[in-house]
Amino acid sequence: MAETDEAPAKTPEPAPSSDDDARAAAAAVNRKRALAEWEENKKRWRDMGVPPALPAAGSTPKK
Repeated sequence: MAETDEAPAKTPEPAPSSDDDARAAAAAVNRKRALAEWEENKKRWRDMGVPPALPAAGSTPKK
């Protein structure tokens, strides 16, 4: 068997049984992509010197 540089084939996902299932699957993919994009952007902002965000007003107990 010859080895190739190609990525292994993904297993096909089962076809959604309804429009709601298709939307839920698409939403899950979009959430995962958005989270990965957010983390990548946050890392880039830190490298540029942007300070971490301050906590929201009222979210910390008063001393």
